[in-house]
Amino acid sequence: MHISVPAVASTQPTALVVDANAVEYEKIARCLEPFYRILKAAALAEAMQHLQQAHPAVVVLDPDLPDGDGIEWLRYLRANPATQSLVVACVTHRASVREKVTGFIAGADDYVIYPIDPETFAYRVALLARIGRR
Repeated sequence: MHISVPAVASTQPTALVVDANAVEYEKIARCLEPFYRILKAAALAEAMQHLQQAHPAVVVLDPDLPDGDGIEWLRYLRANPATQSLVVACVTHRASVREKVTGFIAGADDYVIYPIDPETFAYRVALLARIGRR
């Protein structure tokens, strides 16, 4: 059964998906692309360029990146006034309780363990974006 997710805003918002794994990126993009304009970044440097140019509504972040630790980058985002209120969902294979707690302490608005459920994932992201606008 497929359930439609209503768009978060009247114009299609942007989601930045930061994931070096092409297979996982495609899964996330397929879930979100009916409702978001998707920007892809396979590394932190590329993600920073997208943030500065596109100002996405939400960031979906896999902490395991080739040019640095996404959790450290999340801490940087939360410490920076220009990005501290950005909605960020970590999507990762890091599944231990300690890693989840570390992600939330760093500032993750949600922490999702792979594999993602395609039907609920889009709703989770839409909820985060809606809450983030308040």
